[in-house]
Amino acid sequence: MASFFISDLLVLAASFSLGYYLRFLSTFTRPGFVPTFSEFSGSILLILLVWVAVGAQAGLYRSESIPISDELGRLTVALVVTYILFFALLFVYRDFWFSRQVVLMASMVSLAGIAMVRIVVSYGQHLLRKSGRFLRSAVVLGKGEDADHIVRFFKEKPALGIRTILHTDQVKEVHRVLQSGSAEEVFIADRTLPTQSLLDLITSYSLKNVQFRIVPGILDLLASRLTLGETGELPFLTIREVGLR
Repeated sequence: MASFFISDLLVLAASFSLGYYLRFLSTFTRPGFVPTFSEFSGSILLILLVWVAVGAQAGLYRSESIPISDELGRLTVALVVTYILFFALLFVYRDFWFSRQVVLMASMVSLAGIAMVRIVVSYGQHLLRKSGRFLRSAVVLGKGEDADHIVRFFKEKPALGIRTILHTDQVKEVHRVLQSGSAEEVFIADRTLPTQSLLDLITSYSLKNVQFRIVPGILDLLASRLTLGETGELPFLTIREVGLR
């Protein structure tokens, strides 16, 4: 994710530089007065600072694996918020104001450029993972059909980017692996495990770049789709449509 952070900043700076060129130096749109690039550079620094704050708040650089469609959605929202805040700051700091046309052109170029980088990198990662490279190490905690299915699933689909290095129902073994830094994700697939042991495990490593995922049971899926109603004087819990894929 650090590479995305650097590439995003480079794309933003390049998009504003391109907007400056098209607005002030192009023979088609060149105005009578042309500000120097040094005067314009303050605005680039301002937009980069805003993007860093918004990007961090939007979670664009977290070490988590999400679908590219969701990532592009986050990216679009973050860019819109960034330019809104940027315009607001330009009204406060009038010394940075220069041209609305530059901002408009830069916004379109930056959205296309950052999205293109994400798509190309995502496709490249997909190809590398499909060949068994750059996989995230995971532990499957639990026993039974659900745990066995998860192990088989990731083994059959390496393109998802996850490699199971341990399958156990012993919390102590998971502690040992996480202490050595060998695993990045833990899949909890057993509802019979001691609750306190699981809480201790999660609180010990959730802040150390270890991602925990809990495999839901049927009751967990249904609980999110319940509504309370009544027929006559009798209360009932009604199950709304549940989408299972």
